[in-house]
Amino acid sequence: MTSLPRKSHCSEWLCFLKRNQGAVAVEFALLFPVFVAIMIGGLELGRYMFLQNELSSAVQEAGRFAMVRSNSSAEPASEASILSFASQRLNFNDPSDVTFTIVFSPDNSVGSTLTIDATADFEPIIGLIDLSILSLNAQSTTVIVN
Repeated sequence: MTSLPRKSHCSEWLCFLKRNQGAVAVEFALLFPVFVAIMIGGLELGRYMFLQNELSSAVQEAGRFAMVRSNSSAEPASEASILSFASQRLNFNDPSDVTFTIVFSPDNSVGSTLTIDATADFEPIIGLIDLSILSLNAQSTTVIVN
């Protein structure tokens, strides 16, 4: 006995909507850009935190460098030597993009206060989102002891 072809219980349009072939490809196409955006955002955030830490570390080390080099020491620290020392500690693409402000109060003698401020603009590697509002800032205040 041969079987007769079955009649469809649904119209063409309803059958088309019930099919699930290619559903995974559609889901992937919808979610992949979101996944990539989250990954890039995470990388940029990690890079921002790394550069902020690098700047803070360079400013703190420059403060320690100047702390033991008062006017009465064999090699007194000047603004130029502190700036050079801090710039060498930076792991930035271009250390000249960092602005340093060095203030001795009142001067470079024992007991005086030294304040070092550093600022730099954060430049993302991948410019999908405008992150120009982010800037890197660090400050160190120390007392000259030697």
